[in-house]
Amino acid sequence: MKHIIFALFLLLTSAVSAQDKMPDEIRNYAKYIIDNGQSLEQEEFSMDTAIIQGKIYNLKPDEYDAADRINVITYNPFSGEPESYISKITPDGSFEIQVPMAVKYQIVYLIFDPKIWSNLVVTAGKTVSVYFDMKEKMKASSGGRTPKLTPYYSGENVDLNYALSKYGFFLEKYLDTVIYNRKAISDIVKFSADEYKDYVLGFHNKYIQMIDTMNITKRAKELWRISITNNSALMLIDIETIKGQCYRAIYETPYGEPLPEDRKPVLDAKYFDFIQKFNLNDIQMLYADRFGDHYRRFSRYYKNKFGTKDLNRKEMDGIIAQLYNNLAKNDTITAKEKKVASSIAKKYRTSNQSRTTAEKAFVEKYGHHINEQFKADMTENRNREGEAFLNEVLGTGESYFRDFMKLQKYCGEISERKLVDESAIKEIEQMRFKFYADYVKMRNAVNANLIAQEINSGNYFIHKAGESQGDSLLTEMLQDFKGKVVMIDFWNTWCVPCRNAIKAMKPMEEEYKGKDVVFLFIANESSNLNEWEEIAPTIKGHHYRLPVNQCNTLTDKWGFSAIPSYVIIGKDGKTKDFHTGFKGVEYYKAKIEELLK
Repeated sequence: MKHIIFALFLLLTSAVSAQDKMPDEIRNYAKYIIDNGQSLEQEEFSMDTAIIQGKIYNLKPDEYDAADRINVITYNPFSGEPESYISKITPDGSFEIQVPMAVKYQIVYLIFDPKIWSNLVVTAGKTVSVYFDMKEKMKASSGGRTPKLTPYYSGENVDLNYALSKYGFFLEKYLDTVIYNRKAISDIVKFSADEYKDYVLGFHNKYIQMIDTMNITKRAKELWRISITNNSALMLIDIETIKGQCYRAIYETPYGEPLPEDRKPVLDAKYFDFIQKFNLNDIQMLYADRFGDHYRRFSRYYKNKFGTKDLNRKEMDGIIAQLYNNLAKNDTITAKEKKVASSIAKKYRTSNQSRTTAEKAFVEKYGHHINEQFKADMTENRNREGEAFLNEVLGTGESYFRDFMKLQKYCGEISERKLVDESAIKEIEQMRFKFYADYVKMRNAVNANLIAQEINSGNYFIHKAGESQGDSLLTEMLQDFKGKVVMIDFWNTWCVPCRNAIKAMKPMEEEYKGKDVVFLFIANESSNLNEWEEIAPTIKGHHYRLPVNQCNTLTDKWGFSAIPSYVIIGKDGKTKDFHTGFKGVEYYKAKIEELLK
């Protein structure tokens, strides 16, 4: 009898083992890749959905949790921001994720945990399959990164995904060589803009040549050239940020502290000639995983350069003098007023601040007109100078780079479920491709539906405070959360670092769902009401929007003078931690876990 039971046991265990064995045709998929000499398919716009399916073989019960999810991150060129799509993993390790697309082909990032991840090319309207085997030995990565499991592929783009996986270390080595090492950091701090550009381009050319030696298909080599060019362009566009990071690393200055003025790179149109040399206006560049980020970062530089212009006193006086001179020639004012206008113009030219009674009266009457004309002229000059700059950098005429700079101006927050207003949509409808407006309208409909679902789900709660202030107000806010850990987030809709931190903490909030943890978000009335009412439903937790003075009675309690600021309250109702500035998800998880014990 014992022999029969043991035989049955062996039969069952071998059956289970066989059932969870990765099929040979998947494990050996690379043998069947043939280079037919074809180039990459032409990139195009698409609103179809790409599907990523797969399985993690031999996922043991102690490695699996019912809440486990696999995540796909993609950059949307319309917003320039990352978007995350999540799917649960079934007990047998299977998963399927639907990825909404804006283009037909794009590199995305799939991750389950630090050792199970893959970059892969997806295709709108098609299915890509990726597999992992937990029994395999993990493959070491460069630069001290966490070792990873080898991914296996089937379905669409097998040769491309094989190339991204086989030579994944190639991109890691490129970034490690150019930026992420002590010597590079030390050198970059000292470089002028032109020296930094030559430095990056030198490595770029070297690595582009190395792609020719790769044992992969022709179109996979084209993809790798796009990927390296993509990363080189990001490093060049983001020069000030990178130099700032290197400076802080060398001089150990606080995170977020700006680069000293004398260390900031001086950039001109010639510096950005790599945009045309790299052919970044080519729609094929949208294959790259973070290409929408190029438009966003370049737009930020362009806005800083041409959005405002600092004038010294002499320059301002000269412009205002000319405006008064123009007014003196205007026949809509009297002859006497013309003389007064000419007198004021002469005084502005010599920076003479004295004014006669008649001049004061004239300024009182026409000063508003002069100020408005000054603003209009400055805007016109900035626009003219900005357009000349863009013509030199991007070339004249229409281009994808220009299109997406404009689109991101209107659509920068669609990835955060914010709606694009009707006036912006009308502007987009005038652009050269109908797809642009159709896509934005589709995303508006999707976002409106998601906002409605959030409202109906009860995952967010809007509260109104009474007249109390300070400690009394805090007691009132916390009275329903006794015995729970409460994390308070002081933020406002206009605060970009606040919004970025909230986005980063979303997975953590989901992780603590159903546990004795409460997330309390407090904004003040400097947040536009309509915008706050639109955004709050997308942030799971409890929300207050307080009058500024009332909110100050809370922030003063902890000495806060900036946002984002955070307070963590223990189960006993006492403050356990408070600070300004986002410290990262792991910091807050550690604090919360400690207080939950």
